[in-house]
Amino acid sequence: MASQLYIGVMIAFLSSLFFASSGVTTRRGVYGGGVYITVLISVIIGLPMYILALNISNSGMYYDISPEAAALFMAAGIVHFVIGRFILYYSIHYMGSSASYPIMSSSNVLSAILAIPLLGELLTINKVFGLLIVSLGIYLMAKGNIEIDEFRKGFPLALTTAFVFAASSLIVRKALLINNTPITGVLISYSTALPFLLGLMGDYKYRSEIFSLDLKKFIYILLNGVLVNLGQLFRYLSLNLIEVSILGIVFSINPLMTIFLSYLVNREIEIINKRIVYSAALIVLAITIILV
Repeated sequence: MASQLYIGVMIAFLSSLFFASSGVTTRRGVYGGGVYITVLISVIIGLPMYILALNISNSGMYYDISPEAAALFMAAGIVHFVIGRFILYYSIHYMGSSASYPIMSSSNVLSAILAIPLLGELLTINKVFGLLIVSLGIYLMAKGNIEIDEFRKGFPLALTTAFVFAASSLIVRKALLINNTPITGVLISYSTALPFLLGLMGDYKYRSEIFSLDLKKFIYILLNGVLVNLGQLFRYLSLNLIEVSILGIVFSINPLMTIFLSYLVNREIEIINKRIVYSAALIVLAITIILV
């Protein structure tokens, strides 16, 4: 069990690193528009990556999945890769990844709290204190930046993303408790999401994003697709080995990691101020307290 925990934590750390890196490329891809095409390409790139990972791991195909687990993985595909990713990318479009990711990362706290009644995980005093601190961090971030027009648009989207991603983590964890098939699970999730995203091409607004895409932005979108899918693959693998709450501990560093990378790469187009850094640090503290 100890070796499984260590391997799960290492995989979760790699997942967090990939997600933080993808936040930087996402900002470049959705800056000035391009949210739909960024979501669509991330899912299209993900499918062959997961099929390759499935063949390499030889961990079984769709027929190895029980109907209940398959239904949960399908639900996770709609919740996370259609609804959640759309909302997150719009949030990043408005206020940048340095502000969006700390708020979105509070999903780790929400999932840890919700896992108590839904998955039978333990309630601790740390979780109560952590929930209060993360709420304070989100409040301070909003209070200090709400006068920024783009922040005003992006903040509620980032907060909604936190709830959506919390639900997604619980759905995936429940499915993996039924069937120990993480790679097949993420492939089912993506296969379910893709038809919904392709269906949106019937709307001229979304088709126009494809035709107006320039090469430089397209390269960032492709890079984001690779990074976010590596993060997602490692997230599913880690959830197969460790509890939702332990995953959250490792992911707690993600907000500050994202701010650091955003400062290095995107500081000319990002909102990075002391209020955001302090609020992100509070959220990191809360996630650590609640999950230790």
